[in-house]
Amino acid sequence: MPGTIKKHAEERMEKAIQALKRDLATLRAGRATPALLDRIQVDYYGSPTPLNQLANINTPDTRTLMIQPWDKSSLSDIERAIMKSDLGLTLANDGINIRLSIPPLTEERRVELVKMTKKHGEESKVAIRNIRRDANDDIKKLEKTDISEDESRRHQEDVQKMTDKYIAEVEKVLAAKEKRSWKFKRREAAPPNTVGFCLFSSPTGGKEMIKLFQSWWKKGDRPASSVDPSTVDLSDENIPKHVAIIMDGNGRWARRRGMPRNMGHRSGMKAVKRATIAADELGISVLTLYAFSTENWKRPKEEVDYLMAIPKEFLALELDELIQKNVQIRMMGYTKELPDHTIAAMKEAMERTKNNTGLILNFALNYGSRREITEGVRELARSVQAGELSADQITEEMIQSKLLSAGLPEPDLLIRTSGELRLSNFMLWQTAYSELWFTDLYWPDFGREHLFAAVAEYQRRTRRYGGLS
Repeated sequence: MPGTIKKHAEERMEKAIQALKRDLATLRAGRATPALLDRIQVDYYGSPTPLNQLANINTPDTRTLMIQPWDKSSLSDIERAIMKSDLGLTLANDGINIRLSIPPLTEERRVELVKMTKKHGEESKVAIRNIRRDANDDIKKLEKTDISEDESRRHQEDVQKMTDKYIAEVEKVLAAKEKRSWKFKRREAAPPNTVGFCLFSSPTGGKEMIKLFQSWWKKGDRPASSVDPSTVDLSDENIPKHVAIIMDGNGRWARRRGMPRNMGHRSGMKAVKRATIAADELGISVLTLYAFSTENWKRPKEEVDYLMAIPKEFLALELDELIQKNVQIRMMGYTKELPDHTIAAMKEAMERTKNNTGLILNFALNYGSRREITEGVRELARSVQAGELSADQITEEMIQSKLLSAGLPEPDLLIRTSGELRLSNFMLWQTAYSELWFTDLYWPDFGREHLFAAVAEYQRRTRRYGGLS
């Protein structure tokens, strides 16, 4: 029947989109991702076997893939398969593991990458249009026995709308891929201690932006001095399990540059990505980001609306890469007041990453610690009122189990940007013994090197928990 035909067509179109995403993930840009090795088949005891079924593949840094075979005897077979794949990567075999070095993304490679991206996109569009053709043919066959011509025409219009939707999805996927590739290229090309900025397409707009940038520089509005992560003395044995960050200063960052506050929030999205990648690289287990407080509703409606749109925009651009990095998305906060589109974006991200076992990226969204504690105590009070326990039986553990962060370790390290020295109603119970690290940097300027510096400072401290040693 027509309904079944349309459902089958939509399932096939969805698979075409997923296939496109997999194909794009295997294109080598300038950073390491396990997806680069997804298509490698290893001749394992005479049977072609996917590499990811024979070894653990991780990214110790943004330029390196580490392959750790579960069966050491398969090491030479894996090496041979990688060599045959013609990925163009430098391989080092130490007899236990294989390291693959990812070369920088050059201009020549970037141009090639854009061409290959477009090629995959066109192939996906052709596949979707072929599915439309098949569906329409099947619907037309029903005209003779089951449906009228008018009904047939209506169902074919539904198929066309479906086709338009998935063609638009292809364009969206391509745009996200090209944006990531270009963004990475600009970061690679930028010399130390420079500010990245976008020139508008019109010649006059570009000149005005250059003048504005020069005026910032003359005023001394330079980025904070960078910290070279290679010079930071870090120990692998004392990495904080849980790092929480109060992301502050987006509006002031924008105002100092003569931009609307919303531009600061948009730039803050990039800092979220940098911090997430750096936390994953360090081996941090949980990264909690204070994205929106229960008090932030007091801000102008236009700004609140923009902040509520950020989760959807950020996840649309970055979710696939977070999935590749085995990141699990969580959220703690009160959903009742949040817009439907914000909740939908977060639910989709949590659902798609729920089985991931890597870094937990925990967004505190519409979160307030006093409300959290109050509601937790009320729940315990109701249990006392119902006779389920006595007041004397209430313990710290019981209170903690009622908090929104239940199940997560308490933050070992709390970071706040923008020079403010307060907690702003953030995880008041959980941070009782957290180490605090403050920086004058505004959040959009926060990068990998600053997280490294914060962790290095954490490792220099002695945590006494009220004792003497």
